[in-house]
Amino acid sequence: MIEKAPVAILMPKVENYERTQIRYGGLVHELGIRGVDCFFAEQHTSYNSDTHHFNNPRDLSWVPRADITGEASVVRDLTMTLDDQPLFSDSVGPIVVHAPELNRYIAHKDNLVYDAPEIHPLTQVVDQDDIDEAVANLPGSKAVVKPIVGMRSQGVVAGDKASVVQHEFADGRYLVQEFIDTSHGIPEYGINGVHNLRVLSIDRETIGAIGREGGQSTEMLSGDMYGNIIEPDRLSPDVQRIVGTVHDVLARQAGDGHNVIAIDIMHGLNASGEMVDILCEINRRPQRISRYDLRDQRNLDMEGIKWLGSQWDKHEAEMLTKLR
Repeated sequence: MIEKAPVAILMPKVENYERTQIRYGGLVHELGIRGVDCFFAEQHTSYNSDTHHFNNPRDLSWVPRADITGEASVVRDLTMTLDDQPLFSDSVGPIVVHAPELNRYIAHKDNLVYDAPEIHPLTQVVDQDDIDEAVANLPGSKAVVKPIVGMRSQGVVAGDKASVVQHEFADGRYLVQEFIDTSHGIPEYGINGVHNLRVLSIDRETIGAIGREGGQSTEMLSGDMYGNIIEPDRLSPDVQRIVGTVHDVLARQAGDGHNVIAIDIMHGLNASGEMVDILCEINRRPQRISRYDLRDQRNLDMEGIKWLGSQWDKHEAEMLTKLR
């Protein structure tokens, strides 16, 4: 038996079914309001490129059905794979939101540095052997070194130049960047201390922003929490300029800008002592904001989280409905 639905939501391996149900219940509801059925599938191995179907489709309760297969016209791929898979090479297969070409472009941070240097801090892209020289050439007394590929600040080294160059870096390519001091927060948004401003974008539209606050920690947002919510029309012109540039660049990549991303922006003092807004990075798989986040009492703006989560569900459902 074949279960047909306009939208398939392709997940990585799911280990916490309750969390998945809470986080994606709003999206399923919003699709239903628009008359769009959907099913969930797990991992790329569930796709059969001969039949163009998914094995064992599931509903939100996550009960598998071994006796049916799933057919969809649009796949929202949440695995964020960087590798080519049969789903992507299937010439008569469904439309895929977040295909690997786009994921690879975002994952390799040097791509956006080359394509939009004006929204980045002073940055040099170098091999491991050239990190010391690149650090010395930066203005100021501090530096940041990032692997070209990485998420959640893994492998990022920041601090005084002398301590940075003493770090043992593995072979590879790195971004060596001017240090931006974000410890002053953004008072007009009620954001305190070390932070990122996470701007959420769906289908080239800003749906809102949220502060990710690390307080006075000198680590790169170690143990950060969600702070205040900022509606799109409250974002400063400089932040809107950065977001607009990212939208323009990604619209030229695979997927034509039909994506769900977080654009992380720093507001702080550069090496010259100027207060600037600068792109930190793009996250191709931002943690989904939903009622699940209300369980963490460290998160400051509980009503704002409800609002932003509902906007996320609404805008993602509208994009998938349009593409089907």
